[in-house]
Amino acid sequence: MKKIIPVVSIVLLVLTLAACGGLLDSFLIDPALQGRLESFVAKINDQDWENLYTEMHPDALNYEQSKDGAVWSALFPNSDYAIPFNPSTEGQEEGIRTMNSSISYVVADSTITDPIIAFTFKQSGSLWYIYKIVWGSDEIFRKLK
Repeated sequence: MKKIIPVVSIVLLVLTLAACGGLLDSFLIDPALQGRLESFVAKINDQDWENLYTEMHPDALNYEQSKDGAVWSALFPNSDYAIPFNPSTEGQEEGIRTMNSSISYVVADSTITDPIIAFTFKQSGSLWYIYKIVWGSDEIFRKLK
């Protein structure tokens, strides 16, 4: 009897996780999305404009234009950006996740916080990249010309 209880416990745990659908996926995907977002913000704060496009998915709108560092410096002209990772991403279709967050930055020694910024991540192989950024009501890549 003592040997059966651990086996039954493991079976029940597996069934519970399977019944929760995307719950297990959330635990596996969130660190990858968080790492991508942290890398994106670090490049903005380091003004690494020439390499910022490497955080973007190649299928993203205006991906080729995003390789121009001048585009990024115009979109993020201030300093000390902070975008907290929100682990409650929304699942959409397979390989796509959207995360809503806020963004804060410094302008003339004052911190400004905008409560509405959304990142859509798209999977490519085993990696996740930023596919779309919507800041307020503007999709950032639509500004790239």
